[in-house]
Amino acid sequence: VTFFAILAMVAAVIFSFLHLGSPGRAVYALSNLSSSWLSREIFMVIIFGGMLVMRFVFILIYKDKESLNKIILRLCVFAGVAMIYSMARLYMIRVVPPWDSPATLVLFFSGSLILGIPLFLSLLLAGNVVYPDKHGTTGFFRMMVSIVFLAFLVRIPFEIFALTSIEAVGFSPSEIPGFIAALHYLLLTAGTGLLLAWGFIRMDVGENALKYIVLVAFFCLLLGEVAGKYIFYTGYYRIGV
Repeated sequence: VTFFAILAMVAAVIFSFLHLGSPGRAVYALSNLSSSWLSREIFMVIIFGGMLVMRFVFILIYKDKESLNKIILRLCVFAGVAMIYSMARLYMIRVVPPWDSPATLVLFFSGSLILGIPLFLSLLLAGNVVYPDKHGTTGFFRMMVSIVFLAFLVRIPFEIFALTSIEAVGFSPSEIPGFIAALHYLLLTAGTGLLLAWGFIRMDVGENALKYIVLVAFFCLLLGEVAGKYIFYTGYYRIGV
């Protein structure tokens, strides 16, 4: 799982460089940590990536030292939370009404849980690290599924607030195709529903089918989040200078 997370971080960094006008000047973004959330975001990406590499190395070299690995794992979690926070704060721009609210923080953190946990469970199941029998799931899995469900419920009112807040300042939001919004909620509901069924309903199916249920749920949630990000960026409307 840690190795996969490192690969995902490398891919994310590469894709982030592709949309820069002058990638060679990216190093200067770290020169303004005191006041720039962009600088802080890049700094936390470096810290989080470094912590993941450290954990991977410690697992290989000191795999028998559980207490030490738990400390490194907690540091990774802390760095990851700080990284997501810095990313969300980067978009909380005063002159962009739909983004300048706690709703942006909620959307970023809930999106991370909604995508991260199903991917984590899929990797565990694929590697047979933890596996339930065909008649039910473990308490750990059910707790993870419950967190995804709660994240889904919490984000709904904040999404509605983000979409309607721009109207309060006298501007009409950019037109969002109705089918995109419908697809967003349909996919999130389908993915969350599949996870709930997998976690809390006794299903008399084979082990491979149980694995595929979680994988299908992840891809539903992934596509739902893509639609959600489209809605988020479509809501951009800058006022002032």
